[in-house]
Amino acid sequence: MRVVSSKTRIAFMTRMRFAGCTVRSDGLRGALLLVRPARARCFDRIVCYAPGTFGHEFRLRREADLDRELRRYLGEAYEIGGQRHVREPSWKRPRRDSVRPPARPMTRAIVVWKNPRSTRSRPAAT
Repeated sequence: MRVVSSKTRIAFMTRMRFAGCTVRSDGLRGALLLVRPARARCFDRIVCYAPGTFGHEFRLRREADLDRELRRYLGEAYEIGGQRHVREPSWKRPRRDSVRPPARPMTRAIVVWKNPRSTRSRPAAT
């Protein structure tokens, strides 16, 4: 695994980037890549970049936020970063959740799920 840092963010790579984070005043804001949407309480938001490519955003405010569930998803993202899902078609594909990618061609990322329990600040309605 390689750690690539820039002025504002840190990326974690194997064959491809599978996770990244930025340092904020209240903790870390991170994201990881999965081949399916995983609706879990550790994620604030899921974004579909392309069919089979889902970004999962999370925040870490204290050490306890890096719990067993999030570590499991980080391990899965690491395997995807090594393109195990491409090299080994028989690799376990976790069950699909109820969130599906859009059927139409995508020209930009689409938010497919927001955690209702997220403490992330939401913009005011206009």
